[in-house]
Formats: sequence, structure tokens, C-alpha cells
Amino acid sequence: MSASPPPQWLSIEVVARTYGVEVEWILRVQSLGVLRRAEADAGRLRIAVSELDRLAQLIRWYRLGVDLELAVALLADDPRADDPLADD
Repeated sequence: MSASPPPQWLSIEVVARTYGVEVEWILRVQSLGVLRRAEADAGRLRIAVSELDRLAQLIRWYRLGVDLELAVALLADDPRADDPLADD
């Protein structure tokens, strides 16, 4: 059995530009525990590509007027959230 390849990562700045949100907003999301695979690298936050679908869903709900904390709770109830096959 071969080991899975390491995850691919994007800087928080690239993610913010891609989704049209502020870096500070993503940092707030991170502080709420939404991004399970984010880490600091040389003092800068980077996010695993596998987290982008979760972040995109959160942004969609937020732009529709859903309270951020409620959107976070909805993501936490997502049965796919703990799917081991959903990783990279």
C-alpha cells in the first residue's frame, strides 16, 4: 500500500484574491475552526486545497446573508465533514 501524496497548499492571500474576500475574513473563519487543514508556514497561513470546497460553501452562504456563526454550524453538521475519503 502506497502512502498518499502530500496535500497541496495555497497561501491565504491567493485564496482571498481567488474568492474575492479579505484576508482578515479568512483569518476570522480560521479562528472559528472551519478550516481543518490550515497551517502557518514561515509565519504565513496556508490552506490545503482540499479545504477550498468548504470555504467556497461558507462564502456562498455568507454572501446570501447567512450569519457567519450559523454558516459555520451548518458546515459542522455536514456529514461529509469527517469523511476520510474526502481528503486529498
